[in-house]
Amino acid sequence: MARMGRILGWPRTRSAVLAAGIHAMYAWERFAGWRRMVSLETPERRDALGGPATAAPEYA
Repeated sequence: MARMGRILGWPRTRSAVLAAGIHAMYAWERFAGWRRMVSLETPERRDALGGPATAAPEYA
């Protein structure tokens, strides 16, 4: 992240804000992703399409 700031020619404060934002987004994704994974439930309708599986045409 510091390298990206140097490449863009940004001052240290702006690079630090960029790094803090990236770290915050990473932390949020870890937290939100974990919440989604631990709160998985079975769907209300097991067969959402409502019909039997149809065979796809075979290509030789």
